[in-house]
Amino acid sequence: MAIRGDKTDYLRVEAECLEAIEEFKVSESVTTWLKKYKSLHKKISIAPEGLPSIIDSHLNGESFEGISGFGELFETVSNLYE
Repeated sequence: MAIRGDKTDYLRVEAECLEAIEEFKVSESVTTWLKKYKSLHKKISIAPEGLPSIIDSHLNGESFEGISGFGELFETVSNLYE
C-alpha cells in the first residue's frame, strides 16, 4: 500500500510505529501484537507483484527511523512466529 501524502502524514505514521514498538516491549502476546499491527505494516509497505515488499520510510530525502524500525521489527517477529 505505502504511505501517501506529505511530511505530516509520514510524521503521523511514524508516531503510530513508535507506539507499536513501545507496546511490543511490554506485550504479553506476540501473536496479538502481530494481529493488531498487521494493517500498520501494510500501510508502510510497498509490495510490487512478484517481488518482496519494502518499507516506505523515506520522503524527499528524509528518513523516518520509527517507520523503518517498526517495519524491521514486524517482519522479524512475523517470520519467527507465523
